[in-house]
Amino acid sequence: MKYIFLDRDGVINEEIGFLHKKEQLKLLQKSAEAIRMLNEEGYKVILITNQPAVARGLCSEETVEEIHKELQSLLNKENAHIDSFYYCPHHPTEGKDPFFTKECTCRKPQPGMIIKAKEDHNIEDLSHSYIIGDRISDIKAGNLAGCKTILVSTGYGLKDTWNDAVPNYYARDLYHAVTDFVLNENKRKLFIAAGGKGTRLQAIAKDIPKPMVPICGKPVLHHLVDWAKENNISEIIMLSHHFPEKITEYFKDGKDFGIKINHSIEPYPLGSGGPLKYAEKYMDGSFIYLSGDHLCTVNLEKMIKFHKDKKAKITVLVHESSHPEDSDVLKIDENKKVIKFISKTEDHTNAGNLTNSGLCIIEPEIMELIKEEKFDLEPYLYPKILDSQYNFFAYETNEFMADMGTPERLKKCEDFLKSKMERVLVTGACGMMGQHLLPLLQKKGNYNILGTYFRPTTNIKELPKDIKLKELDVRDYRAVRRVIEEFKPNKILHLAAQSYPTVSIDEPQYTVDTNIRGTINLFEAVRELKLDPIILVACSSAEYGFVDEKDVPVKETHPLRPLHPYGVSKVGQDLLSYQYFKNHGMKTLRARIFNTTGPKKVNDVCSDFTKQAVMIEKGLQENKFYVGNLEARRAITDVRDMIEAFLLLMEKGEHGEVYNISGEKAYLIRDILNEIVKKTNINPEIIVDPKLLRPTDEKIIFGDNTRLKLHTGWEQKISIDQTLQDMIEYWRKVL
Repeated sequence: MKYIFLDRDGVINEEIGFLHKKEQLKLLQKSAEAIRMLNEEGYKVILITNQPAVARGLCSEETVEEIHKELQSLLNKENAHIDSFYYCPHHPTEGKDPFFTKECTCRKPQPGMIIKAKEDHNIEDLSHSYIIGDRISDIKAGNLAGCKTILVSTGYGLKDTWNDAVPNYYARDLYHAVTDFVLNENKRKLFIAAGGKGTRLQAIAKDIPKPMVPICGKPVLHHLVDWAKENNISEIIMLSHHFPEKITEYFKDGKDFGIKINHSIEPYPLGSGGPLKYAEKYMDGSFIYLSGDHLCTVNLEKMIKFHKDKKAKITVLVHESSHPEDSDVLKIDENKKVIKFISKTEDHTNAGNLTNSGLCIIEPEIMELIKEEKFDLEPYLYPKILDSQYNFFAYETNEFMADMGTPERLKKCEDFLKSKMERVLVTGACGMMGQHLLPLLQKKGNYNILGTYFRPTTNIKELPKDIKLKELDVRDYRAVRRVIEEFKPNKILHLAAQSYPTVSIDEPQYTVDTNIRGTINLFEAVRELKLDPIILVACSSAEYGFVDEKDVPVKETHPLRPLHPYGVSKVGQDLLSYQYFKNHGMKTLRARIFNTTGPKKVNDVCSDFTKQAVMIEKGLQENKFYVGNLEARRAITDVRDMIEAFLLLMEKGEHGEVYNISGEKAYLIRDILNEIVKKTNINPEIIVDPKLLRPTDEKIIFGDNTRLKLHTGWEQKISIDQTLQDMIEYWRKVL
């Protein structure tokens, strides 16, 4: 992952002195475009800003957060976003509030905010990160933290008289800092040879290319894409031939994977090297070449440093082969320079046992040596490189890099991955959220996933077959402890609950028993077993109860006045999570979930309405549409946005903290009904059913998600229009 730190005033928005209300905010020219480019290149954009206006009494911390919310909104309109916000409210001498008038480690030029971000985001090495600012204090903070620094001329850039720190680079503004230095320096292209047939894996690779063989739930090629992102690759070119559509349909342009992907398909078999020459149009400098039938964990930064230090034109990763006699072998000197290539058909006497491992760094001059269209990479190219006397070096490492081309090697790769996977336990995994969460976890990373269920509300068979499921009643402490002890999770998403308010009115004992005792059982099992997982607990907006419209959107600090046993049980879960954090140091996160819906949801207004509409459309229900209270208003979030918030909280959330997860707009239920009727072309009789009316019903449910967005960078991406359409299509498919 790549990180960049930006100052705010004078870098992103105009410097006006002491910006203390959101109406004063005005973006600098092209700053949003620069941040959008960073987003698209896979950078996490982190804002760090001194805000002494708080200490001076010009504004409150709440106002600073409102300004940041407005800044995020302005950037969102330009398809850009900031991932995390950090600010220092202090001033050492000039303050009206003694609480904020003090020396601190967070105010720049101190590096405290950068260090805090480093800890929050688990950044291992800040030397690869930039800080861009308009003051020497920004540069000094970056130097102290070990970042690369860029001073811009906007804001105070031409006025700052401090001279006790020197930036690495100077730029006209944020846009030029990004385009001239950040992206220009880190633009790395990776070419992956993905045309293999998998002849020795026919049992599982009969109808797919070898690199699409799954390991631990994901194709090998997907694991390589993950590796590329971790190693700051900006663009991937996949070289394919055998069943190329399997690759292009899976990865498309890479947008869903967070990295740009292009596809180069051989017109006919071109050997092991020809596909690289065929894709030459994508080359504009040095590049990395990787065999697509390998699992790779090599630290590319270290290999690139070796390559540059040696002034190499090509550097290949090598390993000691157990069967050198039937392999192409490289002979190297004491400086790791390749001095001889011995093909598998030549005499191997005193040849050694070093062979190419399938990863190399290539400079443009090497491509000029290729005069053929069809050729095999090593026997054709390596002798030409040696004859040209270009610097040809071998890089050795103990990091895992292995071919998966036989059943035995595939098993070796699988065993290695399993040993490195985070273990994620999802309780209540067969509810609607679990149906979306488990496949996303499987797709996003190397997770060993265990889902538990009891009285599932969705079809278990719709989950991927290679995800482990186990029946578990969370009310049974011994069973809960047994699962925790055997699986030893690193992360827990506690979704198991009786989650219907109407059911809770009829079955209050069952609701409270499941939700509160089930949560205690989970915490006690973790405590007694002395484990240290991150635990996200799915709480609820029902904890707030009636909220006066003047308090909407409701903040996390609002009093909790639940209206039904379900809401009461969720308050219990919420406060238990806080208590176990304070008393036992558990890494809990409290997610107060507002109205959430989507495909596979049952028993909520959007699900009931879309299902009825499709049943009427198909003639499965008479032309009568049964409704409850149509005058209520709800902020609705698509389940796919909701689970993205879960994962961001697990990564960036502050332990012990509570977060509202709410949609950005409250919709009148009547308007939702009208939209569904319009989308399905029906004209039903609308009938208010007393059974669908609650004894007490909140007029409006709408949460303030500022804290969530500031801490994690989450944003609502899926519109209500798309959500309703997807739900209609789901019911059309299953009914």
